[in-house]
Amino acid sequence: MVVAQILLSSVLAVLSVFALGFVGFVLVKAKIIEIGVVKSATRFMFVLPVPCLLISTLSKNISISTFSEYWVIAVFAVLNYSIAMGLGMLMAYIIKPDPAFKGAAVFVVASANVFVVPTYIAEYTCGPGGPLSQFASSGAVFSFIIIYARIHGIMMWSLGYKYLTYHKNDTVGDGPAEGIEEDESSALIGRNKKSAFEKIRSVVRKIVDLVNPPLVGSLIGLPIGLVPALKDLFYSPTAPPVFPYIMSVLHTLGSSSISCLLVLVGATFATTSISPISPPQPKKIIFAILFTRLVGIPSVQVGIVFLFSSLNLLPADPILKYVLYLVTPTPTNIDALMVTQLLDLEAKSVNFVVFWGYVLAIFTVTAWNVLFIYAVN
Repeated sequence: MVVAQILLSSVLAVLSVFALGFVGFVLVKAKIIEIGVVKSATRFMFVLPVPCLLISTLSKNISISTFSEYWVIAVFAVLNYSIAMGLGMLMAYIIKPDPAFKGAAVFVVASANVFVVPTYIAEYTCGPGGPLSQFASSGAVFSFIIIYARIHGIMMWSLGYKYLTYHKNDTVGDGPAEGIEEDESSALIGRNKKSAFEKIRSVVRKIVDLVNPPLVGSLIGLPIGLVPALKDLFYSPTAPPVFPYIMSVLHTLGSSSISCLLVLVGATFATTSISPISPPQPKKIIFAILFTRLVGIPSVQVGIVFLFSSLNLLPADPILKYVLYLVTPTPTNIDALMVTQLLDLEAKSVNFVVFWGYVLAIFTVTAWNVLFIYAVN
């Protein structure tokens, strides 16, 4: 009976995620929403509602006493992405895709949707009446996921993006440009060497590029939660009414952001030109990428979490363990579609793989989530 309840809860949680995505897909295909609106709406969500959600969630759930758990999450985010990159490169070495697709294949395998999909599933699983709602820390599940997603995003846009652009440049060739002799190109390189000031400015520009509204929201929410005086200012019953009111407004603005983002994920798929039955790459390559992303990588990462837990190297918080499990089997981050289109890196192949990754994730994520809930309980 318990297993049946866990299975039903997991199926409903995963189906609710993809039902919202399907709504967005239909809205665009039926031309109720225009393609330009999808891009503008996605940009708006990451500029206002998502930062508001991060501020209200982190400030409420994080504290000095629980900060050690967040360090564990940060470590696992770095470790998991590094493992995913390594397994992706191993996969590419074995299946030997076209050089033009190799970097994109590894990027698709390593970069998971660790924010939107896990958050909505966790809301269903850990919320009122959910199979994990009895644990005291169930309210902190969003904070755990947010911290993991922030670190994962930094890894994706640094290590993953660097690997992607390296392979893009590698496919162009290393010789001098046509019409330029070897010694002439060397002279040009010498004249174009950056000065120390230009190098510093380039580093500063790269740091600024990493700063985005969700990161700003996290940086605002963290000190409010960690500094007792600031937390009392926004959450104490004796605080001036204006500060709790501000936090209430932020919570209201951010409360529907996850549902809206899932709708926009489905809408994004509808804006891409893909044929679900005509793979642009050999079938063995498509299968290898999907299997690695949905089964291979989660198996290794779940095994590591289980090993650390067995050795008592993790805090004894069941919700923390559930989050470390839950973020492992998710499909590819939707940003992979945008990045490969901008860099002109086999965008059609990436769209095909990511589309089928989300379709198959209905079954694989459900199976994994049943296992996770049962293990935590």
